[in-house]
Amino acid sequence: MAEQMSAKSFVLDCLEKGRSMGYGKATLRHYFEEILAENAPPSAYKHIIDCDAAPYLHPYWEVKEHQKGGLLEWNLENIALYKSDQQKPFIATGRSIHGEDLYKELTLMNKKLLNANTMKYLRDHKELIPEDWQGKRIFFWGTIMYDQDGDECVYCLEYKEHSGRRGVEWANWGEEYQWLSRGFYDNDYALILKAT
Repeated sequence: MAEQMSAKSFVLDCLEKGRSMGYGKATLRHYFEEILAENAPPSAYKHIIDCDAAPYLHPYWEVKEHQKGGLLEWNLENIALYKSDQQKPFIATGRSIHGEDLYKELTLMNKKLLNANTMKYLRDHKELIPEDWQGKRIFFWGTIMYDQDGDECVYCLEYKEHSGRRGVEWANWGEEYQWLSRGFYDNDYALILKAT
């Protein structure tokens, strides 16, 4: 426990030093890597996601809501996948809960919703994504955006396979999004932080 706290303090100190020197994201990452290589204790080699940073956005998109979450140390024991009881299989019913209603349900639960920065980090570090998430779409409700047409949407990660004449030619996790005006079904999960 003390070792984890010292690692967190170390990372916070590095982040503060980098920001105080006016570094941008790319330079700050390079600064982090230099410090870690020179001074870091072994426990500091962890995946830390800055959930307070401005959210990752497509060009011409705007932020509607962005829930900040400090520095998140990626640990599968601290997160959970959430699905509403109203999310039904598409084939069975043809209808399900709309995104606006699902978002209201999530916010009323008073759970910590992981945001677009977490999505981008996992997209860039696919080795951190558990294999048993394949077949699910993982949504990051901590950031709600307006697309270029002014429609509300939320990011997700989805595992896709491309098949050709010789079977599966490639498979990988990719970034997607969905409009809140659409239905969310039984393979759509919200990524949330467990209560600590």
